[in-house]
Amino acid sequence: METGFGIGKAATAPGRVGKALFVFDTTQNLSMTGQGIYNGNPLQAGLGTLGLSGNAAGVASAERISLTRGVNSTHVAADLAEDGIVKPSLPFWRFWQSATPWEHNNAAGATERSIFTSWTRNCDVSENFALRPSGEGIVVTAKVHQWRIVSSPDLHPIALIQKPGVIVQEGEVLVIGTVRGTPEPKRLQIGTR
Repeated sequence: METGFGIGKAATAPGRVGKALFVFDTTQNLSMTGQGIYNGNPLQAGLGTLGLSGNAAGVASAERISLTRGVNSTHVAADLAEDGIVKPSLPFWRFWQSATPWEHNNAAGATERSIFTSWTRNCDVSENFALRPSGEGIVVTAKVHQWRIVSSPDLHPIALIQKPGVIVQEGEVLVIGTVRGTPEPKRLQIGTR
């Protein structure tokens, strides 16, 4: 049996849909029971009685995935990134007020009310974000538990500043809560702009 947590959509009654945080146990047959909070109210249910989406419907996993995040020197959290710390704007315990993954990715100002931070597996993409707009920043690399990773709409192609003419898909994933990793300073080389 493994234990984990996830954020998902909860449908507790017709017309009543909201965000839910679940702590759950899984068994080998992938049945899941959970105790959670729905719009600030405690609830308890199994997968059969509660419609879940996102990581809450997934299987808890101890596997860690290597991810990177670029933070430009002008970013409000650049000082934290220099220490390898990446924090979302909204504390994890206020999850019910958080932007959804779609809002985090697309709505103006949504990252300021989000429990997520944006990460990628593509080192070129994280270096690009570290270098824009000032030409210097930090790339933080971390091994993140798979159950903390939430799918992103990943809608944005990226023109790499360090490789002019190269456009790649962002490959964005969202990570719940604070992450501690290894920082690496980056500086744009003269002649690549």
